Amino acid sequence: MVLWPPRKVNNADGGTADLYGGNDIDAFADYYGNVDLGVACTIASETRFRSDKFRFMNPANTFYFTHVIPALAGNRQIIWPLLTADDEPLFKGFAAIVSNKTLDATCNVSAAVGGAAALDAQYLTLALHGSLTNERLFALGDALTATDGGAGGNYTINFDILDFARKRVHFYDDFLGKPANWSPFDTTFGGTGTTGSVSAIAVGETGVFGVWQLSTGVIADGYAEIICAGLTSVFSLGQGIASLEAYIQLPTLSTSTDEYVFRFGFMDSSTAGSGTDGVFFEYSRPTSVNWRIRCLSNSIATNMTSSTAVSTSWTRLKIVVNAAGTSASFFINGTEVANSPITTNIPVGAGRELSIAAYIVKSVGTTARTAKLDYVAFDMDLTTAR
Repeated sequence: MVLWPPRKVNNADGGTADLYGGNDIDAFADYYGNVDLGVACTIASETRFRSDKFRFMNPANTFYFTHVIPALAGNRQIIWPLLTADDEPLFKGFAAIVSNKTLDATCNVSAAVGGAAALDAQYLTLALHGSLTNERLFALGDALTATDGGAGGNYTINFDILDFARKRVHFYDDFLGKPANWSPFDTTFGGTGTTGSVSAIAVGETGVFGVWQLSTGVIADGYAEIICAGLTSVFSLGQGIASLEAYIQLPTLSTSTDEYVFRFGFMDSSTAGSGTDGVFFEYSRPTSVNWRIRCLSNSIATNMTSSTAVSTSWTRLKIVVNAAGTSASFFINGTEVANSPITTNIPVGAGRELSIAAYIVKSVGTTARTAKLDYVAFDMDLTTAR
């Protein structure tokens, strides 16, 4: 074999050796000896080996051949003559965009490691992979199961409604029914007279679907209330994350001549007062024109005033109590209010059971005041399935 034209090649001590035209492969071996060079031997791309027999050997027989070429362009052909049926090329950092290029069919690119995919992309995977750095593991939530059909098959997600019932407690009421039918809520109203009421009213605006109206009537101490199952003790907090939300409207704000209080949340109260236990929103104008957030445990209260004024617009009120019942967060139209969360006097455990209620109660005046509810939604993700 002859190396042509002359080349300089790295030798074992870090210098270079000249390979002159006409020197054959035996002279090359004589110069270096039958030893491992210890460093990479770099041969420029212009070098031609005038032989079909060119053998590389090392003691461990772990030789690999690295072919470095410029970026692919213009139908350039790549040939690896050293590859056999059992050899597999390794593409590493193969980031060039290839279009209208041809790889010989004998090159088994299906076995390439990494391929052209970005290893730091955000992939959703069924199992973590050692080469990917930013993948997300696909997981199933409550009431969901999966059947994996394996490579080439289907990955099927199934819904188990019974599992959902064991792990979640929830309801959603859009108040499309007539009070108090077909609803988790019972209704009460009254005062010294009987003019208070809870009624379904006609909807005359977009974005609202079914409305129940709570009216105090014209009695000075009139009231109206909805409460789950008509009971003040239905469940207790601290058994999982509990979320409660309502879309409400107070068409007319409270005044000194027609005063009222509105409350919504987890409560064990009747309209006679705020009750013994609760986690709720309150509008009480003599105390503040802003929404207040309150937690009561065995009549010991933590009261905070938000920076959000009560308005006559439709308003979304939301309460989230953490799984242990040690923190209660309050949101108005999706934004957590000032002084939230509250971490004291949250009712938890035996004797501190609650219900879900909304009510309006009058204290001054003889003009009816109302509160409207478009929907109420509740969900508790149980820490321990029942």
